[in-house]
Amino acid sequence: MSSNKAVILARVSTKEQEEDGYSLPAQEKLMKDYAAREKIRIKKTFMIAESASKVKQRYIFKEMMKFVADNDIKVLIVEKVDRLTRSFQDMVMIDDWLEEDEERQVHLVKDSLVLHKFARSQEKLNWGVKVLFAKNLVDNLREEVAKGVKEKLEQGWYPGTRPPIGYLHSGERGHKIQLIDEVKGPLVKFAFELYDTGNYSVKSLAMELKEQGLTNQYGKPLSKSYVHSMLKNKFYIGTMTWMKKEYAGAYEPLLDEDLFERVQARLTSGTTPVVEKHLTLLKGKTKCFGCGATVSWYMQKGNWYGECKSNKPCPIKGTARQDRIEVELADYFNQLIAPHPAIVAWVKKELRQVHYEETETHRAITSQLTNRYNILVRQLEMMYEDRLNESISPEFYERKLKEKTEEREQVSKQLAKLSGEDRDYMERGIDILERTQNASIIFSTKPVEEQRILLGDIFSNIILNGNHMEVVWRPETEIIREAVEKTKRLDIILEPSSDPSKMVLSEATRSIWLRGKDSNLRPSGYTLPHIFT
Repeated sequence: MSSNKAVILARVSTKEQEEDGYSLPAQEKLMKDYAAREKIRIKKTFMIAESASKVKQRYIFKEMMKFVADNDIKVLIVEKVDRLTRSFQDMVMIDDWLEEDEERQVHLVKDSLVLHKFARSQEKLNWGVKVLFAKNLVDNLREEVAKGVKEKLEQGWYPGTRPPIGYLHSGERGHKIQLIDEVKGPLVKFAFELYDTGNYSVKSLAMELKEQGLTNQYGKPLSKSYVHSMLKNKFYIGTMTWMKKEYAGAYEPLLDEDLFERVQARLTSGTTPVVEKHLTLLKGKTKCFGCGATVSWYMQKGNWYGECKSNKPCPIKGTARQDRIEVELADYFNQLIAPHPAIVAWVKKELRQVHYEETETHRAITSQLTNRYNILVRQLEMMYEDRLNESISPEFYERKLKEKTEEREQVSKQLAKLSGEDRDYMERGIDILERTQNASIIFSTKPVEEQRILLGDIFSNIILNGNHMEVVWRPETEIIREAVEKTKRLDIILEPSSDPSKMVLSEATRSIWLRGKDSNLRPSGYTLPHIFT
């Protein structure tokens, strides 16, 4: 008989419940047990996740109603009203469905309510009131979310799930701030600088960024359209755009406004870029020793010259030729080369081993916290049901609710902190180590764009003192330079081995490169993992 067939609809309240796999199966079991007691045969179960989009939720609901119609199903079983619908639109659809056939029924198990064409007016009133409260819950949640978004924007923080490429979220869930990504941020800035030269179209710039290794969140090269929108994004100068309205950001801008405006002018001019024969290697990379101003570079008689042209009083006079500065740079690069290849191979192996051990620990802690969080969610759900059933006192419920909620928030914060940790530092550490060992080759064989990136990777500043230069190392390259210098002073780098094919580092060499192994420091940007700290 068709009146003995039913479908089940289950709906979860949060994404965590869906991933946990607890709430949906629990609802399904509850309703199947109910159907067995009522001698109703279940034909199919439909499940809706609140984490799904509105379109997806509507699709599943309509798919269920179509299945009911196509298979002449007379009974719909749901845990309670707010699992069935939170909109008047669906309520009307269900009412119409019930009115069309007197055998049709909606069983709301936890509400102890069975709706049908001839249901009493009081039952229909209860149904309508519960739908009203369910809709009010959704409306209130939407209102609170909008209020929170607006408040966050006015405070200068980006409320989106992900900032644009070149920035990272940092901090606890709900209180995240935006920090410049020390890996991708300089590449994004470099993209603006390249386009500002007039030597690149958006298409050729996208191809160049692919060569430089700038990728999107999925590790894919940036498309032409993405690069175009990136070049127009005011986020990089500290202005957030949300719902077509602009807000001042409280984070550090990646670009200065002058550069951004020049790029906008080129984007809207529609002119084809004229490719220069030469790009300036040191433009924007060098500071004056005397006054700290950025050194100006210009070409004269086939050579690039650097000179401080600041309006400030400056004791430094004269110019420096770029080709002679490049010779000095080569000397600095040589200070980073390890005395023996075995050192680099051993350090890379050690880095990967340390990273593997930390990853395993991270995974175990995350698993423990996730399990605890899921237990707390289930406990809160059961406490709520017990409170509704009046099996526990209001005082006991309020005390336990506060206790469990606070613990859940603490666990949530710990999970958010773990998920926000930088897990890619090992690869960046190996990358910068390899680049320092090949800096001279890169500098002598690669195009000027890649040479500029290399300078940024190795030096935090290049200071021009008349016709000579001095450098300020980046913290990670300074660590490598010091280790190389100390290793070169050793009498023995390798120890004798019974196997001639093996290169065994001496204990003294390993101790130089393995300082602070047991520390728990974490790097930022390109800083090497803590075995160099």
